[in-house]
Amino acid sequence: MRVQRQISWFSISSEELVGESSIDHVPLDDLKKLFDPPADDPLMYNPYEINIYQAKELRRWVRLIFDFDSFTYYAECFQA
Repeated sequence: MRVQRQISWFSISSEELVGESSIDHVPLDDLKKLFDPPADDPLMYNPYEINIYQAKELRRWVRLIFDFDSFTYYAECFQA
C-alpha cells in the first residue's frame, strides 16, 4: 500500500476545498515530531489541523503562503 500525504486547505466562509499541495517529500519522522500523533496513529493516517506554528515549520518544505484568516489547513493522508 502506498500512501500520499498532502496539505489541503478549505475556505473558512464556505468550507469548500480550495487547494492541495503534496508533502510526500517531507520525512514521516519530521511530520511526527511536528504533529505529535497519538500512539494509535503512528503512521499519521488521520488528518491533522495545521496551526500557525506548524505552518511556519512546514515552510521549510513547501512554498505555501498560509492565510489563517481565510483558510483552515490540514495535513492529510490517502491511499494511492
